Amino acid sequence: MIGPSDQELSNGALATKEGRVCTPAFCTSTSAPGKINATKSSPEDDSRRCRGTATGASTVAAGGIGCAFGYSGPRSLKCLQCEELVKTENEGREHAKSKHLSESVTIWCCKCNAFNRANLKGVVSHWGSCKGPVAVVAPGAGTSSTADSDPGDAAPHVCKFCERAFTTATGLGLHVQKSHKDEHNKALPTKKIFKYEDAEVKDLARAELTLRTKGRVNIELQKMFPHRTVQSIANLRKSEKYRSFLDEARSELEQTPSVASTTDDEVSTLPETVAEEEHQEMAEEPADAEELILEGIKAAINFFVSKYEFGPDSLKREVARYLKEGLVDSDCWSELEPLLKDAWFIKEEHGQKKAKRKPKSKSLPRLKRTGRAFHRREKYAICQKSLDKDFSGTISKILDGVEISEAEVRPEMAKIEEVYQQRLGNTSGALPENTDTPVVEGLRFERKTAPFDAQEVTRAIRESNKSTAAGPDRWFNGRCLKNLDCETVAALFNLWRFKQKIPSALRENRTILLPKGGDLTDANNWRPLTIGSLLLRLYAKSLTTRWSDAPICERQKAFRPVDGCWENINLLLGALKSAHKKRRQINLISIDLAKAFDNIQHGAIFNAMRRFGFSPSEISVVKDLYTNVWTKISIGNEISGPINISRGVKQGCPLSPFLFNLVLDELINELQSSGYGYPVEGFKVPVLAYADDLILCGATDYETKRMVEITEKFFARQMLAVNLKKCKALRLLPVKGKRTLKVSSDPMLWKGEQLPMVKSIDDFISYLGVKVSVTGKVIWSVDQLRLWLDRVMKAPLKPDQKIKGIKEVLIGRLTYQLRLSEARVCELRRVTRMVRKACKQILHMQLGAPNAWAHLPLRKCGLGLPDFELTIPLMRRAACEKMKSSPDPVVANISEKIPTYESGLTRGLDVRAAKRAIQDKYEQAYLSTQRGKLMNARWISAVKPYWLHGGTGVVKAGEYVSINKLVTRTIETRQFIHPGVTDFETLKCRRCGKAVETDLHVLNECPFTRLAQCRRHNFIADYLGKVLVDHGWEVWRERLVKKDLENFKPDLICRKGAEGAIIDVTVPYESNEAVLQSKERFKEAKYAGLKGQVAELLNINGGVKVVGIAVGALGTILTSTLEKAKGLGLDPVKVGKSLQISALRGSGHVWKAFRS
Repeated sequence: MIGPSDQELSNGALATKEGRVCTPAFCTSTSAPGKINATKSSPEDDSRRCRGTATGASTVAAGGIGCAFGYSGPRSLKCLQCEELVKTENEGREHAKSKHLSESVTIWCCKCNAFNRANLKGVVSHWGSCKGPVAVVAPGAGTSSTADSDPGDAAPHVCKFCERAFTTATGLGLHVQKSHKDEHNKALPTKKIFKYEDAEVKDLARAELTLRTKGRVNIELQKMFPHRTVQSIANLRKSEKYRSFLDEARSELEQTPSVASTTDDEVSTLPETVAEEEHQEMAEEPADAEELILEGIKAAINFFVSKYEFGPDSLKREVARYLKEGLVDSDCWSELEPLLKDAWFIKEEHGQKKAKRKPKSKSLPRLKRTGRAFHRREKYAICQKSLDKDFSGTISKILDGVEISEAEVRPEMAKIEEVYQQRLGNTSGALPENTDTPVVEGLRFERKTAPFDAQEVTRAIRESNKSTAAGPDRWFNGRCLKNLDCETVAALFNLWRFKQKIPSALRENRTILLPKGGDLTDANNWRPLTIGSLLLRLYAKSLTTRWSDAPICERQKAFRPVDGCWENINLLLGALKSAHKKRRQINLISIDLAKAFDNIQHGAIFNAMRRFGFSPSEISVVKDLYTNVWTKISIGNEISGPINISRGVKQGCPLSPFLFNLVLDELINELQSSGYGYPVEGFKVPVLAYADDLILCGATDYETKRMVEITEKFFARQMLAVNLKKCKALRLLPVKGKRTLKVSSDPMLWKGEQLPMVKSIDDFISYLGVKVSVTGKVIWSVDQLRLWLDRVMKAPLKPDQKIKGIKEVLIGRLTYQLRLSEARVCELRRVTRMVRKACKQILHMQLGAPNAWAHLPLRKCGLGLPDFELTIPLMRRAACEKMKSSPDPVVANISEKIPTYESGLTRGLDVRAAKRAIQDKYEQAYLSTQRGKLMNARWISAVKPYWLHGGTGVVKAGEYVSINKLVTRTIETRQFIHPGVTDFETLKCRRCGKAVETDLHVLNECPFTRLAQCRRHNFIADYLGKVLVDHGWEVWRERLVKKDLENFKPDLICRKGAEGAIIDVTVPYESNEAVLQSKERFKEAKYAGLKGQVAELLNINGGVKVVGIAVGALGTILTSTLEKAKGLGLDPVKVGKSLQISALRGSGHVWKAFRS
């Protein structure tokens, strides 16, 4: 309703019985709620109808207009016609009858001048909550009207979002609903909680036990729970439900006096004796236990010194001297390191490192440097250069559609130093170390404290990556690991463990920056990877292995011997499916920590170790690893100055993940013990954690709010920050009367800021690299695979690089998503077909090559592509079987609900037998084809072509395609193009016309390719001669030897000391193993009679042996051939591989010569 303004009331406005307000200029009806009817009247009529005199009163009474009073406070009613004051409503009615001859009375609120009632009680009730005058905005003006403005010119219902005015509240509501729905929902106040949930009642009961006073309990509890009133808390405490929860909390507190982390703004829920009990528990360990451990380590050091101090081994002798001096605090590492380098460093052998490409001659005409061909070649050169640096990273960029440019986009070094000095070297406000942190009950665990031995070092070396990079010393890399003496390394570790101090030279690190995406000129969009000395990393790995049995909460899945991604994602999917099935509310909040590993405080690490019961010397060992440690950041050819590492853990040290888990375990345990969480398989799951990727799971709004508060306080204590832009929240609510859930857009807050919300059923939450839908499924699309394959096939790559990229990167991504999704069998079959078709197109083998060939392993000349229809269900079943034996009861229970489906081929078989059955299926399918029957002999080769699809670059792009066609018998001969045809005119050789054009004829018999066949033979013979020379043999190539008027020219005649050899090479077409064996016997028999002549020619007193070497035109190598190479003192594996490559390359040139 709209009431008269102050000026209108002073001018004598009257209120009628129907609720009409008469002013000198208008007559405004308020009888209809929310509707204003204004009619203009003449000044004479207004003066005659609304003048506040006795004559006017008579006129009003005659017209049936009532008397109006203004209420301005207790016992204060003022007649708006004669301005006489009355105290009560009855006196006002008497005043209206006697003075103004009116039976009806209307009372107005003098604060807002808008609210009126026919009795005083309604106005008094409104008075306490009245907020003052009502602003009326003119249409389009956007300004409030004053007392002097004319209300007839304004529409009172104004939109607060666009300032558009409406004459009715209904019109305004429809406008807001249509045009400003999201803004209106955000502006709504937070929904109040009226009903007490069980979790909140438990919290109230626990909080009551912490109060130290017995009086004012309701008031004190209301301070802890400000969203509740004192009266509602008082009523709750009288209920039987609350009393039962109070008794339960009291019994829990008496039985399990565990230490919980508290803050200054929280009241501890523990009795005062708990701290004393925990200190007594720590004192249970003997005071001299630490000294006994250190004495045992010292005894091991002394044993090594006494054993090798005067021994013959110079390295161990110097190490013993270093240990002896190290026990008396002498750091002579600078003297020992050169000796270790001489003993362990492996110089790079010739051919190990790929030779750099020679710069191409700039012979292109300048006018064509802007043409399409030039840009295509330039793009190819840039891509090849990127592949040499990082193959997987380049293929990932291609799959993601990121352009590969020659210009390296990176921040300036000055900006990098500024950012990392502030991030890593800033010591201001650092979290202090609390030496009084008690051990938490249940976290103390047994660990190995004996001295390091050779077996531990051997295990650390075995688990290390053989291609791991060197530290700042630049020489001690993964290739040196096989030369390490484990006993010596264990002695060094024992010295560092005993002194709790590492050498000063090992405190230096180097840091490389890896791009994360986004604006790469911003130093914050790069991930630092800090690399220390490899010897120090082995030391950290050994410590991690000793401490790996720490009882970290089972909700943390990262850096543990489980498939953490599989388990956590299936728990998330199970929770969402359970919510939909049971029509139960579920709240999810995905939290992303900003620079988590770089912002972990060192004080937090040492406090966490004390919680787990680590001894002071063990804490000192870790503390020393982060004391006076510094690094230099390198990017491109630039290197920064030294930067101290005063916070964070080194991303590159094997110990860092373990330390991060120790710190975060406090939060996860606190959430686990809070009693909150969404119920999954009978257990409440409050959080899913994988390193710093967290998802909070709540069953109600109150639980979610409390878990958010716990997490906020923990992050504030540990000085960790949250990246709100990468967080996301989901709230699913049951729909009344329906068996479905709806997505609620009500905001969830983090420190007062709204979290990004899932707003529709089509939205998703990203977690661990997959998109999880609202319905509890992993979102995956065949269109994404089609896009990936299209990008790879169009990329400026060689064919072997495309095949390697598909097998190593694309299939890895695809398998990860398909294993987690519930893709149907028809979809998996379609995926297999798409990948196989793309690989055939890359190799130009669309015709002829059987599908089974693509799934054969490399050792049988196949591509080694997986059949997703068979492998994905098998992988899901294997992962579920592993989950059943998990110590986490939630994971073990939910494994029964994960859908698995398998074909009859693998059903009932164990994983190994199932893999073998899949392989046998494709072998049989391939051998049943015409090409497979011809390929059967190819499998007898003692040297398998593992190098073929490894992207090693041993053959050129054109040769790679030709070799694959040769190996699979799919070269385009006329017999292959016209299968089933017997007409000679159709099948005769297009070059010589004397025989049917088959691959045997082309590679070994056609006169047109005779020169290419000779070159193939000579290439193999020249290679053997070069290898023999490298191994100390004297070699004569095609030396003439006469016998009985016959001239013989064996390929190689060799001499080494008193030993001689006659070697002859043949390259037959291998249809079976017997062909190669007969060719070798023929060669040996042919030259067997030349032994005496060769011995006389070379002046050899010893024997001369004849060696016949048959290498198949398609690369088949017999085991007997390798044994002969070994008898000549050659490396059989290396020689066999080189002979195979030479034969295949030569046959490829033969086919090329035939086609040209």
